[in-house]
Amino acid sequence: MLEQQVEAMKERLQSMFQTAADLIGAGEIEDVLSRIASRAPVEVRAPRYLLAIRMPASDETHLHQRGLDPAQASAHAERLLSAHPAQFPESWLVVPVSSNRHEYGRLAAIYDTGMAFFPQERELLEVYARYAASALDSATSLLEAERRYLQSSALPGLARELATAGAADEVAQRLAAAIPQVVDCDRVGTYLWHAGRGELVRSTLTQVGEGEPAYVEDTSSWTPTKGSVLDRLVSEPTPDPLFLDKDTGDPKLRDLFKALGFAATILVPLVTPTRFLGLLSVSVYDGPQRLRPTGELLDRLSGAAAQATTALQNGELVDQITYQALHDQLTGLAKSGPVHH
Repeated sequence: MLEQQVEAMKERLQSMFQTAADLIGAGEIEDVLSRIASRAPVEVRAPRYLLAIRMPASDETHLHQRGLDPAQASAHAERLLSAHPAQFPESWLVVPVSSNRHEYGRLAAIYDTGMAFFPQERELLEVYARYAASALDSATSLLEAERRYLQSSALPGLARELATAGAADEVAQRLAAAIPQVVDCDRVGTYLWHAGRGELVRSTLTQVGEGEPAYVEDTSSWTPTKGSVLDRLVSEPTPDPLFLDKDTGDPKLRDLFKALGFAATILVPLVTPTRFLGLLSVSVYDGPQRLRPTGELLDRLSGAAAQATTALQNGELVDQITYQALHDQLTGLAKSGPVHH
């Protein structure tokens, strides 16, 4: 009997080592999740399995199941993620998929009603779930490293784009087009301050989605009211970004952007030490943590804003020279004949 028990334990250990190698060998997150779901029945035998995962950078729930139809899986998923472990029946064996870095979700092996699992099966599934969490750590680290590389390499590209821009509106358009490569977001707006009119005018609005960013025609304008954020920026320019979500930021601005359906927004002033030039708004419709104001995110936005500020100052000169070339200096009226240089 002892020899049989030792042999059975060896088989279990060999299976667990093979599972670890299989999970760690996966690269893409979806591949890891698929392998977690397919290897679970090897460790604990049950007719049905459900894996419900929420990745750290997204509110989207990833479901993988065996023995359940899609409708059943969806119905069970929210319960699996939110209910206390004591609330599950004995026919459910539920373990957390978590590591020291993240709590990813839960894995459940499901028997028919009236059946129960052995304590040793829980221990095995818990060990397996820890391996699964380690594999997800590796996959998310690779994904994050790739994302950071792409975003950091986007800043030099932005500098080149802005350096070759001419008028201020062209600078604003190129800035709005490049920001989604620098920061993970769903919508970008650039606003230019027209000192003569005392208005902040939206120059470009970029909607990010599947495929190429889409430009939205919208030239809304705002006149600062006494004591508002815009009024303070005009009178006392500061480069400090303003973060808006459901709990923080100026209440009026927060309500305005919330009405547009945004989960979070960062407003980045475009300023010189003495002048307010405009504003960059970066928003997400879901996953407010995507715009969590970490040092890294603020550094990228500050770098983009600094480049944009220099380009906007040059753009103002281009606008001024163009205006002078097309208008009579005495009357201010547009010249009727061709312009000679």
